[in-house]
Amino acid sequence: MATPQRTLNLTRGAILEVPTLLVCLRHFTVVSLTLLSRGLTAPNLRMKPVTALGVLSLVLNIMCAALNLIRGVHLAEHSLQVAQEEVGNILAFFIPSVACIVQCYLYLFYSPTRTLKVLLMLASICLGNAYLHGLRNTWQILFHVGVAFLSSYQILTRQLQERQSDYGV
Repeated sequence: MATPQRTLNLTRGAILEVPTLLVCLRHFTVVSLTLLSRGLTAPNLRMKPVTALGVLSLVLNIMCAALNLIRGVHLAEHSLQVAQEEVGNILAFFIPSVACIVQCYLYLFYSPTRTLKVLLMLASICLGNAYLHGLRNTWQILFHVGVAFLSSYQILTRQLQERQSDYGV
């Protein structure tokens, strides 16, 4: 006997089957982790010291990640018991939360492909907040996107330290 297929209405007019959504989420996770793992560490390279504006962007980014995570968990607790249609909104909170944490990592540690990663994280934060337009007011969206732009700017302007020449050592 065949099991009935459950469907989710993620956007206006678009219907996705639950297995298809899970495959898309798994593919997104694998691609993201693959991009992040390429050239993640460079033990001999050191970044310049963190500035006061950099500390501010880190604190704001951690706060945005925590707010997204709290809202996503709260929405998941209440929505999954009542309606399956909210999976898109739950993912729209969790994906920017992970992107904020990755932005913190990119600011603190060097990565050879950081420009591509910064653009990918910025795009995911902006798209996630655009998707949540009905659940957030304009000031909340502007705050989250502004923090993402500030962090992206801080990541891209933080340079490597110049190597000291140690000829005799």
